[in-house]
Amino acid sequence: CLSDWSSDVCSSDLGWGPGKSNGDLIDRVQSLVAGETADGRRRELVSELLDLYANESGDTDDIWDVITTDRMWRVPAREMMNAHALAGGPVYAYEFALPSPVRNGEFGACHAMEIPFVFGNLDQMGVNEFVGDDLGQGTPARAVSDQMNRSWAEFAAAGVPRGPNGSGWDRYSMANEKQMHFGADIHLRRDPHSERLSWWNEHAHEIVPWGIS
Repeated sequence: CLSDWSSDVCSSDLGWGPGKSNGDLIDRVQSLVAGETADGRRRELVSELLDLYANESGDTDDIWDVITTDRMWRVPAREMMNAHALAGGPVYAYEFALPSPVRNGEFGACHAMEIPFVFGNLDQMGVNEFVGDDLGQGTPARAVSDQMNRSWAEFAAAGVPRGPNGSGWDRYSMANEKQMHFGADIHLRRDPHSERLSWWNEHAHEIVPWGIS
């Protein structure tokens, strides 16, 4: 399977935000801890979560975007990839990370942004309202679209996608956590979010399930 997430799936500018103050962020993080958790342990978990994302840039909305993207998208996607790989199925992972300049960059690389890139539809009417106008030959947007279109066609035809210039695209496994990065540059890498995602898995029994909080 081809499995993915976008780097900015959840965007505060699209209605996901906790508010602008640090207090708002702490309140929202506290809401993620299961209600039956003892007060002392609750404080520990909140502190661990805030420390885990302390190096993220931007304001509290931006930090919350990363937290919710991890919790709601990256963690479930990685669980699915791990299960498929453990069952012996081939998994090719990627992250779409080419942010849209629309609305002063508010969209980022949000959910569904990659769809017109995959299908080579950047020139279709209205697409520029979502992905921006810088779509000509030689632009990062065109390079990403051309490569994604080729890779998906290769996967559909032979079950094995390739990277830029026919380079290899390693199968994902729990050991290597390899993914193709589709951004201003396109390259194969180890998932840089692994430490954060492992924290969520390790503490799943102490966190309110997604869809409830």
